[in-house]
Amino acid sequence: MSELKQSSTTTADYRRYGHELFFSLAIALSFLTALLHSSIYWSGQFFGWMVGINQSFNRRPREGFGEYLAFALWAFVLMIGLFLLLRAFSRTSLMARLLGGPAGLSVIAAPAACFWVIQHYQPVLFDGVRRLDWLVVEEAIAILGVLLYSSNRWRISVPTTILLLTVHFVFWSRAYYLTLASRGPHLLSVPISAYLSLLMWGCYLGRRNVSVG
Repeated sequence: MSELKQSSTTTADYRRYGHELFFSLAIALSFLTALLHSSIYWSGQFFGWMVGINQSFNRRPREGFGEYLAFALWAFVLMIGLFLLLRAFSRTSLMARLLGGPAGLSVIAAPAACFWVIQHYQPVLFDGVRRLDWLVVEEAIAILGVLLYSSNRWRISVPTTILLLTVHFVFWSRAYYLTLASRGPHLLSVPISAYLSLLMWGCYLGRRNVSVG
């Protein structure tokens, strides 16, 4: 019996580690993407990294290889920093609460917030694209769904929930593809990472609610 309990505890720990890791990745990618498209200073620093990496590998200064690698390195540093911060306060009751509803709301809102920040600072990326204002309503519905799920009031089956979540992120991946991905396909990692993070969050919160109940 004790071995079964220990195994269950270990599984719960791994599930929490996965939730924290994917959460850190999703937030890091959204924050980094918004920062690089809204700050002249940080976009300049990033450009220097890109050129330096390309020169180190004997490539042309503006080649995509340097941009993708620099983006991955910056995102990795931010992700690890946030993950270690979550780990440092993992035993506190406040962190346990933050990993519940607030974490889900942050992840569902991050790609949309990043998208609209960039739309404000660089509207040229959205020229010629059909209006995507309807995504505001779609995002509000998604946030409502996260609130219901985190409060244990979600009455829709798991397969249907995953389908709805997939449709939501298909909408946002398409919006990124039509606009921001013109700067590089790596920016599609923002909605994709958020999708994976929210799946992990749902698994973590669902199992936690079952164990509490």
